[in-house]
Amino acid sequence: MPNILIFKELEPELPVLFTHVPKTGGSTITGAMAALFGRDNIAGISSATPERRHTFLQGCHSEGKKYVYGHFRYPDAAQVYDRANLIASVRHPVDRILSFYFMLLRAQSDFAIDCAKDVKGEGFRKFHDRLVRRRRQDNLMCRYFCDEPDHEAAIQVLRDRYCLVWDSDSAFAAWKVLHRDLTGKETAARKPSRRNGAPVGKGAEDFSSGARPKNYATFLPPENQQLLLDTNSEDVRLFEWFEKQAASVNAAEPEMATGGTHGEN
Repeated sequence: MPNILIFKELEPELPVLFTHVPKTGGSTITGAMAALFGRDNIAGISSATPERRHTFLQGCHSEGKKYVYGHFRYPDAAQVYDRANLIASVRHPVDRILSFYFMLLRAQSDFAIDCAKDVKGEGFRKFHDRLVRRRRQDNLMCRYFCDEPDHEAAIQVLRDRYCLVWDSDSAFAAWKVLHRDLTGKETAARKPSRRNGAPVGKGAEDFSSGARPKNYATFLPPENQQLLLDTNSEDVRLFEWFEKQAASVNAAEPEMATGGTHGEN
């Protein structure tokens, strides 16, 4: 069953704002939304300073963009938009950060090559220290929703402000809800194409060149797995809440499984 929570229906007359936490599989949705609205009616931004994010969102608001996506945070959007359809995707933090790690390895920079020498051990710890801990990329899902590593505050924002939240494996179910609410029509059965898919590797040599493991959960040795869980404990709690909510509603309303499930509000 897809894991997707609907807190309220989208209002077609309002813009859709997708706060895209990096490496949560959001590119698939953006490709489908671009086809729905047309390239002239959408705008996106990658990682940027708060000032640049604010300027970007102000421009989108004044230009009346229908779909706004990218690496901006809920507090950024709340400063500019009084009303909007807010949507988001989430992912288990171990999977999310390892996806980031393998994207780095594919870049083949000097730092990536150094990490690849011991891709599961010391190389991963170097990556984690420089690009996760020092750059405050830990607990990033919570930070995107409330600017702080606080899962309870992030949950409250999602309950109160968001229309739709899904996990990285449930993009098609999310797209069906978006299409239905925004157009009043059911979408065709064809799934949106997946973007940015990395090849699955089989061994250390493949992994060192950026291929991803088949199962992120079993890739790291226990000590590095625990390192990730400890430093991202607030995101772990946020994702566990999401999974529990989705499982509870799926069990109560199985007929909603292919089109979305209603979360508590």
